[in-house]
This record gives sequence, structure tokens and C-alpha cells, in this order.
Amino acid sequence: MARLTAEDRAQVEKLGQKIFDWERLAEEHFVVLRKDPNAYAEAWQQYAAKAPQIGTIPTRDKYEEHISLGEKLLEKKCVTFYDHVEAANTLAYLCRLQLTLISEFRWPIHKAILELVTTKHANHQYAFSHAVIPENPHPLLREFFGGASPETPTSSPVVLPGQPFSWDDILHYPRASISTTEVALYKRSPERLDQHFFTTSGDSEMGDEAFRVSSFLTNVLLPWLYGSTRKR
Repeated sequence: MARLTAEDRAQVEKLGQKIFDWERLAEEHFVVLRKDPNAYAEAWQQYAAKAPQIGTIPTRDKYEEHISLGEKLLEKKCVTFYDHVEAANTLAYLCRLQLTLISEFRWPIHKAILELVTTKHANHQYAFSHAVIPENPHPLLREFFGGASPETPTSSPVVLPGQPFSWDDILHYPRASISTTEVALYKRSPERLDQHFFTTSGDSEMGDEAFRVSSFLTNVLLPWLYGSTRKR
């Protein structure tokens, strides 16, 4: 954590631990939900129909209020599948808000928080886990997969235009290699990629390439049918 004051380091530790705890707890709820995809789909429909109070991204001045509301919801003991859906989605929402907030910090602090979360996940390895779609899937699952195998969903990503840039625009940015652990974390929290630049070296006939993530698409159901579970 070079160039960080004692106060900075305390902030990094506090927020890094909070994000890690939220991500880990969310995964524990999703592990329960994956055990019965039909019950999960039914609970998701009930949850979505109720339009939760914190179900949409607020304006910046409401972030802290929504985080407080989300933390209060998490005090509820989970008994039903609906409870687990509510808790898991609340945690995912809290992570998204907090990751947006830390992106406002100066880069050394922002980077240190992400590195700390990555390290904590690396030290708490997860084993791959996914849901087994039943022979008679819930209508929501049939609609989502469109009759296709869960491994080959029929939906296509939405591609949005990005702003052009040149090598000169990115030469001053700090560079770092991306580990397989970080790739896994990016898949779970794609908001971390927003507006980030990536480069490749000699991996194509065109030579070095660079690209910027200008937008991303997530699905409300599929990401949580596949995931990981902590090794016991």
C-alpha cells in the first residue's frame, strides 16, 4: 500500500473487508438457492413482483441511505427461499453501490481496496458449484433458456458503441498483469471493469491491442445458477 497514510490504510482495510464479507455471504445464499432451481425461480418471481424499495440504482446523493436500508434488511433471519433471494440480491446490490463509491477515491486507495478483496478471496478458495435444471423446469427457466441447454443460452449480449481512443491516451496509466483470480472476480462483479482499459501483447496477428470496457450486460438469473461454493 505505497503512498498511503495510516488513515488511508485503515479505510482500505475497512472497505475491503466489507466488500469481501458481502460477496462471500451473497455466495452462501446463492449456494442454497442453486439446490432447487424451481423454488429459486418461484421465489425470484415473487421478489421481483414486489419491487423492493432498494431495487433500483439511486442517484449519487442516495447511495448511503440505500446502503443503510440494505444492511437493515440483512438483519432478517433467512428461513424461506424468498428470504434467501432477498438477502442475496440485497448483498449483490450493496456490493455494486460500494464498488461505485470507492471508484471515486484517488487511484492508489481504489486499487488497494480491490487488491485486498482479491487477496482475501484468493485466501478463501471456492469450489465450483452450479444448479442442475430439473426435467420439469419452472416456466421462468423455460422462458430464459428458450428450450436450450443451460450451457448454451440463446440470449445475445447487447453491444454499445464506445468512445474511440489512441495509445497516447493510455500510456500514462499504471499497468499490471491480470491474474486468474482477478478474472474470476471480474466475472462475478463486472462493474469493476467499467471504463477500464486492457491491453494484449503479441497474442494476435495485429500485434499489440488495447480496448476499453464501455458497458456490460448482466442477467438477473443466470449468473446465480452458476458460481462457486466455499471449500469446507
